[in-house]
Amino acid sequence: MPADVVLGLQYGDCGKGKVVDYFAKNYDYVVRFHGGNNAGHTLIVNKKRTALHSIPSGILHSHTYNVIGNGCVIDPIQLAKEIEEHGGVSALKGRLFVSHAAHIILPSYITEDRANKERIGTTGKGIGPTYAAKMNRTSFRMEDLEEGKLDDVFSEGVISLIKPFVCDTKALLWNAERSGANILLEGAQGTLLDIDHGTYPYVTSSNSTIGAALTGTGLNHKMIRKVIGVTKAYCTRVGEGPFPTEQKNDFGSKLRNLGGEFGTTTGRPRRCGWLDVPELRYARNINGVDEIVVTKVDVLDAFDVIPVGVMKLPEDGVSYYDMKGWSTSTKGLRDFNQLPENTKKYIDMISSGVNAPVKYISTSPEREDMIVL
Repeated sequence: MPADVVLGLQYGDCGKGKVVDYFAKNYDYVVRFHGGNNAGHTLIVNKKRTALHSIPSGILHSHTYNVIGNGCVIDPIQLAKEIEEHGGVSALKGRLFVSHAAHIILPSYITEDRANKERIGTTGKGIGPTYAAKMNRTSFRMEDLEEGKLDDVFSEGVISLIKPFVCDTKALLWNAERSGANILLEGAQGTLLDIDHGTYPYVTSSNSTIGAALTGTGLNHKMIRKVIGVTKAYCTRVGEGPFPTEQKNDFGSKLRNLGGEFGTTTGRPRRCGWLDVPELRYARNINGVDEIVVTKVDVLDAFDVIPVGVMKLPEDGVSYYDMKGWSTSTKGLRDFNQLPENTKKYIDMISSGVNAPVKYISTSPEREDMIVL
C-alpha cells in the first residue's frame, strides 16, 4: 500500500500534529522523516493536551507503529523524557522504532546553537550544528549510542531507555509497504522554512518539503500515493525572516491572542498576519499537493473583514483582497453545511487560489473537530 505524506505549506506551526493524530486512526505506521525536537506538535484529545517533540504524532493510537526515520536528528535526553512520559520501554516496545542512522544532537551542539541563535532566531536546540556535523561527516548516529560509543556523554538511564527502540527502519518500512500496511509520513516545520526552497537564510536546517519524505525514510517515489498540505486560515511565523502579510498592529495581536500563537517548543510569541495565497501556490508547486487541510478557521470568527494576500508586489509587498467575515462561531463544527456562507466562500477562495481541493477543515484544537468535504 503506498504511503501518504502530511506537509506544512507555510512557516510551520500550522497544526500538522492534530492533522496527523486525526488521520492516524486509518494508518498502521506514522513516520517522522526530518527535523528534531525543534518541532513541537500539540495534540488535544478529550481536552487533554499532549506536546510531542520527537515521538511521531500517531503515538496516542494504540494500534499505530511510530517511526523516527533516518532523516531526523535526535536529542537522546529529550527522547528519553518522552519515552518515560508515555509509559517507558514496557509500554512502547514494539510500537516505537528509531532509525539506527538518525544523527545525534550532542550537548556541545546545543551550547553552540544557543550562542548563535539570535542570528536567525533558531530554537537553540542544537539542530543546525547537528546537521552541519552530519554534512561534515563528523557526527554520531543512533547506532553509535547503541554500540556504547557515547557512554561518557549520556547517562546510563538515558541510553537504557533508547537502545531497545533502535533498528533499521528502512527495512522495517520496506517490509511494511510490501505487506500492504498503510503508512503516513509526518513532516515538521513548513515549506517556507526548507533549507533549499525556503526564505534562506531564515530557514530550518533540514528539507521540510516532499523530497525529504524519501531521503528521510528510505522509501522511493513509487511508494508515495498522496501529498496532503496543511495551512492555517491565516499565517504565522516564529523567528526572523520575511513575512509579507505580517500585521504588526492590533490585528496581529488579536490573531495571536485568539489563536494562542505561542511556540510549543519555545513559548515564544509568534508573528501573525493574513493568509498569503501566492505563497501557498508556491508550496503546492514544490510539493505536488493533492489535498489541503485548513486549520484554525474558528480563529477568524471574530473578524468582520478578512484581508487575503493575493498578489506579490515589489520589495516584499503584497496586494490584498478583502473577504467578508462571518461574525458567528464556527468552533467545534463538524458538518460543512453548518458553516456560515462566508466561511464556505473563504474556503472556496483558498481552493481556487491554490488550485488544489480543500478536503478537511479544522474548527478547534480537539482531535474530532474536523469537517470532511
